[in-house]
Amino acid sequence: MSGPAAQADFSADLVGDPGVLFEAPSVEWHGWQAVARTGGVAVVPWRSQARAAAAAGIVNQQSSAGLSGFAQAVVRIGKGRDATIADLAAAWQALAPGGRLLIAGQNDIGIATWAKRLSALLGVSGTILVNRGHGRVVEFPRNQAVLPAVPPTCVQLPDGRPLAVDPGVFSADGLDEGTALLLDVLATWTSPSELPISRIVDVGCGAGHLGIAAGLRWPSADVLLLDADARAVACAAANAAGSPKITVSWWDDQDPWPWPDADLALLNPPCHAGSLFDLTVARRLFAVTKARHVLVVANRQLAYEADLHRLGELRQVADNGRFKVLELTRF
Repeated sequence: MSGPAAQADFSADLVGDPGVLFEAPSVEWHGWQAVARTGGVAVVPWRSQARAAAAAGIVNQQSSAGLSGFAQAVVRIGKGRDATIADLAAAWQALAPGGRLLIAGQNDIGIATWAKRLSALLGVSGTILVNRGHGRVVEFPRNQAVLPAVPPTCVQLPDGRPLAVDPGVFSADGLDEGTALLLDVLATWTSPSELPISRIVDVGCGAGHLGIAAGLRWPSADVLLLDADARAVACAAANAAGSPKITVSWWDDQDPWPWPDADLALLNPPCHAGSLFDLTVARRLFAVTKARHVLVVANRQLAYEADLHRLGELRQVADNGRFKVLELTRF
């Protein structure tokens, strides 16, 4: 689980510049400032974004399903290459013939590179509508070109079970080292309280690696997979299909904790804001995660111990030199 792209808010003012938007409904990815001006639909997969959009009276949905016939589509460029390509392909499909695709973002996110890449894919040069304040908006007319879909990547659990990871879902570039270490711990971990494990929660499940592996480790347990990103929820649900003991829910730390009597929670919290470590989200998740035992994996440099010590008894159960796994038994 990570968070909504910070750059989305920056490009809002650029899209609102005079002459950028037509007086026609818009479909907009990762924001709703254009939709607020013209009407239409915002595509906001993050639960916090969807909550804020709904509070502002903006029609929103979490995927591109059913979107077509729009005169203009706005995509706010993010850092994830495959996720951005998937957004652009969905926006292209949502346009009516003769419609226009607008891409918006900051220079340090690579908006100029994306404009060149899109020009090559579409066979048409983009028109720069706005270029100021370290960002730009570029327009592409809808033609007959087809933007290629980005297929999911495939990773394997330690037992060989394959999992599909969709663009934009953690971690689509392969099994990350922290998750792999926690999977190793899960294979042999037993409850220090010696009580049975009957309810397991995977917090920020991504594609479902940890929760599905835990379901295999304790086949009689009920497993709940939670994520704030609707793309991850859909991906994890597909991976868990056919496992009747596994449930997947769209959830973030502003929602009530669903299982106060959970026996085990698994947590690989997001820890970056750009290139810097940021413990804000991790600390919020520590506070709201209510389970008898919590296994947390972290970069070895991250000082989670001070926060976790306040919540219960803490011990380190694994360390590979780069990542560590901490076991919290809550008071």
